[in-house]
Amino acid sequence: PPARPDISKKRSFMKIAIFSDFHGQTDAYERFSELVKEEKPDKIVLLGDMTNKDGDISAARLTMANVYVPIIMVEGNCDVRGIGERIGVTCPGYTYLIEDGERKLLFAHGHTVNSGCLPSFMGKGDAFFFGHLHFPEISIVRGVACVCVGSMSRPRAGAPTCYAVYEGGVITVKNALTKETV
Repeated sequence: PPARPDISKKRSFMKIAIFSDFHGQTDAYERFSELVKEEKPDKIVLLGDMTNKDGDISAARLTMANVYVPIIMVEGNCDVRGIGERIGVTCPGYTYLIEDGERKLLFAHGHTVNSGCLPSFMGKGDAFFFGHLHFPEISIVRGVACVCVGSMSRPRAGAPTCYAVYEGGVITVKNALTKETV
């Protein structure tokens, strides 16, 4: 019989939990901690606005110190420059790019890079995750799945608090309270 193809080289099966827009809300950090324990992701990506520019970072710092999963954060428009280091997470700036097999996954807050101005290197089959709008939305632009993950605090347009999960090439946006797919 023919050998089975080794798909592990083409696509990882890493589970990434993606959160945005906490705005310093203690209940959002508490909910985040619960969701991380339940979801058991391999990696967490935070899409910015962890605090407000003049906000207290102690809740964010304490929460992140008690999460034992690699965390990457991109800065949002309400974050103080250097917030990642101050709350104890890796922060490469305003965008973060990883590859899952041949698929590119781009993460940004959404205030400088968004579905209306995707970088030219993004193409069919890639995925772009962002926050900033405070409500969940999935659209396809130039073949790219553009996923606004919603907000962990202050949702807009009647939306619930939300987050997203990327696992094995599948994108799911979930209600942060019920964990049901939105």
